[in-house]
Amino acid sequence: MATRPDPFRPPKRFDRDQVEFGRSLAFIDATFAIAATLLVVTLNPSDADWASWSRFLGDEWPSLLSFALSFLVISVYWWANHRLVAVLDTLSSRFVGCAVAMLAFVALLPFTTEGLGEYQDGGDGTVATVCYAGNVALVSILSTVLVVVSFREHLYRVQPTERELRAQLIDLADTPLVFLLSIPVTVLISPNWGRATWALLFVTGPLTGRWSARYAGRR
Repeated sequence: MATRPDPFRPPKRFDRDQVEFGRSLAFIDATFAIAATLLVVTLNPSDADWASWSRFLGDEWPSLLSFALSFLVISVYWWANHRLVAVLDTLSSRFVGCAVAMLAFVALLPFTTEGLGEYQDGGDGTVATVCYAGNVALVSILSTVLVVVSFREHLYRVQPTERELRAQLIDLADTPLVFLLSIPVTVLISPNWGRATWALLFVTGPLTGRWSARYAGRR
């Protein structure tokens, strides 16, 4: 005799045609959008800064640079999440839980961005740089966890092979590694050198992309 399902127990999976699927995606997209919007509060020029271009740029360029960097980071991870969800057939409760954990650190980015812009040229820049690097690394790691969860729980429309999964993980590994590497560089050498380490992504990004494509056997 079939067991009657518990009406008060939520399902563990949400198909694309269920409202819970859309609500989960709406919450994820809204959090990314709000975090990107809140970056503007990290820009707080004084009345004197508006007096001349030289004063404005001299005082505000660190905050503007931090704003641009964080807006790019949030946009890139939103786009990565958008591309991931586009190839999923269903969501699981574990996927949603991991996504919420990732969003906690996405929502923290305006806070660490403000610290990065405020103390970029001072001696206290060590704390701000370490906190920001750790923040971005955690967003990146949890974003990668979503890919692994999707694979292990067979959420994809077309399930990738293990080789394709490993290739994608290779492609995703450079960002958290570079930001984590910048933490000891910041502490042992200087915040300026730590932030300069982030420029390695312009080299590691194309390299890991090529390696992952070769490993997966795709052109």
